[in-house]
Amino acid sequence: MARAPKTTNSNSTAKGNGSRTGRAGRAGRTLTDEQRQKVAQAAYYRAELRGFKGGSPEDDWYVAEEQVLSQKEDR
Repeated sequence: MARAPKTTNSNSTAKGNGSRTGRAGRAGRTLTDEQRQKVAQAAYYRAELRGFKGGSPEDDWYVAEEQVLSQKEDR
């Protein structure tokens, strides 16, 4: 039985610091500096609300990114 090839996470960085500068968002759109700042702030607040316990920074980022991008589309 053949095994599926390993995949890599294209959103990871060499140092794993989660920086997304110059990268497309999960939705495949490039974020502006202003959007990136809003996403970072919203992701931080999500982590803060749960006391920085559990969850993951990546999940916080993805949820915040969707929130920021949907706000722009709603206007």
